[in-house]
Amino acid sequence: MPQGFLSLGLGETWDLDTLAGDALKPAGGHAIALVGYNPDGVFFNTWGARTFMPWATFSAIADEAYGLLSRQNWLGVPGTAPTGEDFDPLLAEVRAA
Repeated sequence: MPQGFLSLGLGETWDLDTLAGDALKPAGGHAIALVGYNPDGVFFNTWGARTFMPWATFSAIADEAYGLLSRQNWLGVPGTAPTGEDFDPLLAEVRAA
């Protein structure tokens, strides 16, 4: 996480394009919970506040991510994603990545 993000207020957008100089220096890691996304980026929770990060920033600073797949949740609904993808092909795709 860049040093410049440490001085942002809760809920302020994390955008590398707004930082320069020393603000871009790494300040260490930070775990966040992704809670949504849109074509412009991801929504995440940090310190109890919902925050936004553009895709370019996420791609530049994220070094690992984890996702949860629950067969029970998929089968409790219709068993497919909104795009029609079945659980087993999705699980195979994730395992292959």
